[in-house]
Amino acid sequence: MVMADWPAALAGYERAIAAAPLACQPYLGLVRVFEAWGRGQDALACRAAALALEAGTALDLYNLGTAYLMNGHGLAAAAWYRLALLRDPALVVAHRNLAAVLRDLGRDAEAQVHQEAAYRRQHCFDDQRDAPAVLLICAAGRGNVPLDLWFPPAAWRRIEYMIEYAGEADDRLLVEAIPPATVCFNAIGDADVLAPIQARVEHMEGLLRQRMGLPDAPNKAPHRGLRASQPSALPLMNSPAAVARSARNRLATTLAGLDHVVVPPTHRVERAGLVSALRAAHADAPHASWLVRPVASHGGQGLRRIEPEQVGDFALESDTTQSWYLTRYVDTRGTDGLYRKYRVVLIDGVPFPYHLAISSHWLVHYFSADMLASSAKQAEEARFLERPEAVLGQRALAALAEIGARLGLQYAGIDFTLLPDGKVLVFEANATMLVHRETPGSALDYKNRYVERMRDAFELMQRRYTLLSAPK
Repeated sequence: MVMADWPAALAGYERAIAAAPLACQPYLGLVRVFEAWGRGQDALACRAAALALEAGTALDLYNLGTAYLMNGHGLAAAAWYRLALLRDPALVVAHRNLAAVLRDLGRDAEAQVHQEAAYRRQHCFDDQRDAPAVLLICAAGRGNVPLDLWFPPAAWRRIEYMIEYAGEADDRLLVEAIPPATVCFNAIGDADVLAPIQARVEHMEGLLRQRMGLPDAPNKAPHRGLRASQPSALPLMNSPAAVARSARNRLATTLAGLDHVVVPPTHRVERAGLVSALRAAHADAPHASWLVRPVASHGGQGLRRIEPEQVGDFALESDTTQSWYLTRYVDTRGTDGLYRKYRVVLIDGVPFPYHLAISSHWLVHYFSADMLASSAKQAEEARFLERPEAVLGQRALAALAEIGARLGLQYAGIDFTLLPDGKVLVFEANATMLVHRETPGSALDYKNRYVERMRDAFELMQRRYTLLSAPK
């Protein structure tokens, strides 16, 4: 510091922190370094850290980590969660958030340790707000419906129930204890995540039916749509049976017979049989390309495209994934050489356009398609959002509504493209589709009014259904 060698001073204090992670003095030293270095924001953060370490509790350290997390600094948040757990190894919320950060970083094994530490101690989280209540049946890891838009924490009393860590007796106690007029929603939207615990969720669904005084039978009510004026008895939105039908390897059967809809068949194959299954598929269609992806993966994670000449050399090597999906690849390039992936959101089966990603690469994702860099792409997306029937055609739009009715989910989404003959080629249709607002005033702000339409439709839908009645 005396020599104004700020990087060396920073490195020295970081070594001190590594040696004594709960000591406040190194952070006070960093305050002086950053102030002299002209990094006022970093100095302020270190001053808050020193105060939290000097006089604060584990919860104070956790709150500091959460402040970093909310501003998109996952690594810094993880460091503060670890400090909170050094001070209090039983702090459930720190284990819970650290598990989520580690999963986002791809460190699944380490995340699982903290997940277990959290949910073995506590499997139900109730913020006790004076607000309308929603019971959210959740999976502890991945696979949940993105909920913050539909049930924002500021407006709802959210009762989050990690069902795989509870027992059937806990189910009964919870159903008896939740207040009247509670909305009940199965937040486990990934059929692969649901599969090991589907019977448990169906048990909870049965208890909710009993409390509502409904017959003891699975919900088989037909799709009603948003125009129905009377509430209908629905103990649990997004029934587990409906979620199960959206699995990649079941989707072709679920949507079989729908006019104007194409779903490439997908087969689930265990690790030991993947190579032989791929070679057998190649023998039947020697000129085809194939997609292999890990079960329960999203966002293209682990997805591989195998060309015909690569089949003979294909090997999993060090990958330890146990279950895979095998799908024949369909080339969906348009006449301009670009690939398009449309997304509609289904609210009680009714399709609402959400986005259009346009890419030069076959693996199309909105974040990698350079949508922000192209005003022409944004203009095409805006036309799709404003007049989907003009872009897709009436037959395709009707087909999307038929898919929504066939799925039977109160919330879901469809990723798809249009084939040259105007048919809908479905990539996936399930309840894990992400929807979020864009930053106001940003280049994508034009999407927000369509998000608000979906938000209004969801609120109308959840009001339509009979809320959990008071005990008989």
